[in-house]
Amino acid sequence: MNNLYLNNYSQNDGLSNNKVTAIEIDQTGRMFVGTLDGLNVLENNRFTEILNKNSSMRDYMYIYSIKCMNDSIFVCCTHKNPLGNLSESI
Repeated sequence: MNNLYLNNYSQNDGLSNNKVTAIEIDQTGRMFVGTLDGLNVLENNRFTEILNKNSSMRDYMYIYSIKCMNDSIFVCCTHKNPLGNLSESI
């Protein structure tokens, strides 16, 4: 446990929202982070927001859980935050 490191990330680092709801690491070491406003991936110390390619508008999604299995990533989410304006009020 001597080699344990902790990093803090926020919207300033590229997260879509500061309220993190799920974290999962895949077999290649990429970290998937679910927030109140969508899905992000941390790769090479840089966050990328994963957007819905089928929409011309940005879709905000409340991510409930993320599971990486083999070469697939499963995400459980809703189209809108079911808790109302929680992301703006906390």
